[in-house]
Amino acid sequence: MKKFLLILLFLFFLGPAPLPAESITMTTYYPAPFGAYDQLRLVPRGDLTGACSPGTFYISSTSGDMRYCRTDGTWGYAPGVWKQVGNTIYPANSGNSSLKVGLGLTLPTSRLMIKGEGTTSSTSSLHIVDNADTSILLVGDDGKIGIGTSTPGYKLEVQGGLTKTTGGLVIETRASDPPSPETGQMWLRMDL
Repeated sequence: MKKFLLILLFLFFLGPAPLPAESITMTTYYPAPFGAYDQLRLVPRGDLTGACSPGTFYISSTSGDMRYCRTDGTWGYAPGVWKQVGNTIYPANSGNSSLKVGLGLTLPTSRLMIKGEGTTSSTSSLHIVDNADTSILLVGDDGKIGIGTSTPGYKLEVQGGLTKTTGGLVIETRASDPPSPETGQMWLRMDL
């Protein structure tokens, strides 16, 4: 009994000891001792720096990204297709020159490939508008392109002022073909 009291007094005067950091190791142990687990929760923490143990991961409280320890003992971002920083979204591996992005299709053949919703003028593959929702550029699913209009009636329709082209396209009103046209020029005859 005296030994028990001595131990109790020793622990009382020692005071509460700080708890060590905890870690958990997950294995493929079957059956699970407490039934099936359907989620793992990581509490965000401040960014870690320095050497790390490969396979360690955490959620950054600064950026919200999942970080993991690479096999070389340095911290990296968990692999993923897209990365978001603030309002900017971009491919996580933007240094990959063979990366292809497809919208509406699974096997793009170009750096950016957009598949439309249909084949008529009622849908479009690409529509760029300004802050006031005024149409700047529209590529319709019917193959018509509008610059300054959201309802192009022709293969290419440009509205909103003068259009300047350089290096090969001249449209002029002529009564007849010129005697020696220059290479790359076109004339619009009004007398036909």
